[in-house]
Amino acid sequence: MEYEAALDILRDRERMIALAWQARLAEARSPLGVLELANEFLSTWLPSEIASLPADCHPRGFACLDDIAFYAFRLVREQCSGREATNELHRMAIFFAGASQRIAQLNASARTENDLRSLSVVRSLLPTRG
Repeated sequence: MEYEAALDILRDRERMIALAWQARLAEARSPLGVLELANEFLSTWLPSEIASLPADCHPRGFACLDDIAFYAFRLVREQCSGREATNELHRMAIFFAGASQRIAQLNASARTENDLRSLSVVRSLLPTRG
C-alpha cells in the first residue's frame, strides 16, 4: 500500500512538472523562444533518462525550428509503433508535440498580422470613393 502511495505521489509530481513546461510553452512569444525553451527542457534530463528512450529517439539538440517538428513526429511515431513505450518517451513526446504546436500557432499569428498589414497598405493606395 505504501509503495502504491509513493507511486501516486511521483505521478502527481510528474504531472505538475509537465503542466509547468506546457505553461511555459504557452507563454513563449516567438518561435525562437520555443526553440530556447526546448533546449532548456532537454538540459533538465538526466543521462539515464535519455538512455531509456529508444535509440532513434535520443535528442541531439535543436539548431532550428524544423528540428523540433521533426523530433516531435519521431517521438509520436514511436509511441504509435506498438512497441512498449516508456514513461520518459511519453514525457518527451508530450513536450515536443506541444512545442511544435506552439511554433505553428506563433507562425500562423505572424502570418495573419503580416496579411493585415499588407491589406492596410493596399487599402491606403486605393483611391478613395467620395
